[in-house]
Amino acid sequence: MFQEDKGLIPKFSHSIFEERPATTGGILDFDTDFAFNFGLDINSINNNLNNVDIPLENVKPSAYNPVTQPLTIDPEVLNLYTQLNPKLALQSDLDMFLQSTLSNNTVPQDDTFLYGAPTNLTIPELSNIPATFYMHLIAMFFTYYHPIVPVIQESNFLENLVPNNNHHPMLMNVIYAIGCHYSKSPYLYQVPFYTPQKATEYFINRALVSTPAPETWKNINTNTLAVTQATILLSSCDFIGDKTHTWMMTGMALRLALKFEFFSDSVGYDFLTVCNNTSKFHVKCSVEERKRVWWSALLLDVFSSLSTGNPLTINEADFAETMITPQNLMKKPSTGLSKTTFNLIQNQADVFATSTSNEPDKWMPFFSGFPKDTIFGASDMSSECFARPSVGFFQVNHLFSKVDSTAHLIELSYITRRVIRFNSLRSLPEPRAIVPASLYSLLSTNNLDINRIHDTMILWYENLPSDLRLWGNLEILANGNEVELNAHCNIKEGVRLSSIAVMVNVLYFATLSLLHQRNAETTELNAQPDQPPTSSKPQSFKTSSSMLSRGVFESPAILKMAYKAQVFLLKKVYGQFMPPAPTTIPPSEIVASPIIATLLMITSSALINQQEFAFKLIDHQTFNGVGEVRDSQGVEPLESVVLPVLDNTAQLWPVASNYATSLRQIMGGIRETLRVKAPVSNLWQQNVPKEVPEYPQFSKMSDLPSTVPQFQMFPTNSQMNSSNIMTAATSVVQTSNPFQNSGNAPKDTERSFRDLRNEFEDEFLL
Repeated sequence: MFQEDKGLIPKFSHSIFEERPATTGGILDFDTDFAFNFGLDINSINNNLNNVDIPLENVKPSAYNPVTQPLTIDPEVLNLYTQLNPKLALQSDLDMFLQSTLSNNTVPQDDTFLYGAPTNLTIPELSNIPATFYMHLIAMFFTYYHPIVPVIQESNFLENLVPNNNHHPMLMNVIYAIGCHYSKSPYLYQVPFYTPQKATEYFINRALVSTPAPETWKNINTNTLAVTQATILLSSCDFIGDKTHTWMMTGMALRLALKFEFFSDSVGYDFLTVCNNTSKFHVKCSVEERKRVWWSALLLDVFSSLSTGNPLTINEADFAETMITPQNLMKKPSTGLSKTTFNLIQNQADVFATSTSNEPDKWMPFFSGFPKDTIFGASDMSSECFARPSVGFFQVNHLFSKVDSTAHLIELSYITRRVIRFNSLRSLPEPRAIVPASLYSLLSTNNLDINRIHDTMILWYENLPSDLRLWGNLEILANGNEVELNAHCNIKEGVRLSSIAVMVNVLYFATLSLLHQRNAETTELNAQPDQPPTSSKPQSFKTSSSMLSRGVFESPAILKMAYKAQVFLLKKVYGQFMPPAPTTIPPSEIVASPIIATLLMITSSALINQQEFAFKLIDHQTFNGVGEVRDSQGVEPLESVVLPVLDNTAQLWPVASNYATSLRQIMGGIRETLRVKAPVSNLWQQNVPKEVPEYPQFSKMSDLPSTVPQFQMFPTNSQMNSSNIMTAATSVVQTSNPFQNSGNAPKDTERSFRDLRNEFEDEFLL
């Protein structure tokens, strides 16, 4: 596995894996790290901050803050900018550059005359849009989206972009489309785009037009790597499959990764390949590029299955060594019959070696500095990707993914795959006489076991690097309140998590929910009324691998812990801006991929299907006969955290809005399905204070109308059954009465006073 990041910053002029000690310095703006590297007074640059809405001394240095804070650059730094190009030798050239700055001393957006704009980058039919706009979208893509799906080796890509763009148009247009999600460039609001959404669709359509025909894939060519990368990225934009081409592109991406054997570091001709005289070509590229493509294909397969329910395409058992030992790819054995064929094909493949640039660092001036015109504005200046200053003159570190952290995501995806397969297990029919017993035994053999998978997940999480896991172990989730969770959290207050850390934790707890949701349905609490009581003892699970741990929990409690952890993570990411408004700028970490919304939906849906927690997820305020109370160790209602986050992230990924709508429909269905009728007098006497706030005209029972329709109310958790909840989840809204055989509703019924008041208003005051 790659070495973990321990304060070492890659020297990007050679390889992203050649490391040097990191320097320290402030995170300022486009070129302020230049000032640090050249010994300038950083305070003089900080003093140029203007139009700040809140005092900077009150802002935590690494806390997410959506308040816009425009930053400017000291003129001395602009003087240093001229050192980037020896052509600026004359004073007149320097004067021209300085005069071209904006009135507020910011660097002009169109400053590419320093080296000349890259060729072949603009789109001919969009003559009014300069090359700087496309470079801006490329920076958006690599900074915000690429860390989760690091399919491209950044150095090779950028070296073949400047000064001449040598990339396939399909790959370029997909990158532009993704970059539009994070940009607020003025060009997105001009002809022919008008909106970022339309711009995204425009570039996706161009990418589809550039897709090679299937019949061209019988032989390898120079575009094989780029087209495979493009299909993976194009599929990852729309996991939910709303577009007709998404499922086709997903299959194409996975088939290409398999056909050209990106899982292997060399060509291996097996016996069947030689017997059938099948052509096989080895894409000549670096092991690093092959590994990135294969890892991204594995992630795409998992994410596509989680978001659509479709079966997995790749059998992880065939490629386990590429996932659980991610520092290596497979070495395919070759049969002795293939030596001659192998040599011929290998020589042919060598022709298509990855090209390298004679000027590997020439791209750096065009991409140096933190991205401008982003939807995040200055709020993202404290994010983790900007907290890694580059060694040398150019600030480009934020463009590079931390592949050593991605390796942990790949490991987790392997566990997720096993959980998906565990949930799809079905009993085989009884064997017939014509079916040999040995064949039946072979078909039914399966080593998937919930206890083994659970224990593996617990141990795996405890061995994550401290910057990727929230707690040392999961025992704190059992009974710890929010204060205790914060006290034991590895990520201290004011420190922002990286996008990969957010992704790892959201996927981990969604996988844990997926593992236990099926088992939770078989517990006595969730048993159907017509099912006979089970005599077997329910399964219990530990939340720590420590021998000193004595806490064991059933699956419903595990589901609660997973939901609780995700809610804590969301609060950690949003900080004081929780719950966010739908129009608040979301943190960049939470919109790094549309799959995050899917994973939040999985955890919430698994818990809301549990009778013990369904009502609490709808409304945390319950009436205990004295006043409204909150359980500090209970579950947060969906309307407090998860739903606002989904509404907020829908600004970038519309699929999040679909999930929010689905959750609200489930909540409404549960409210309607679990209602029962009870006389209003009984309800009022049992659950309502004698004096009702805000309604003095009905503050006493004697003030109620003489003829009152019957109220509807919720049953207690002990009387709720999973059939009711599943009916609600499938949006079949019916009025049912679980107490129809037992007389009146129980006296200990918990009732939301807010809902009671709203219904009372609907019935009598309107």
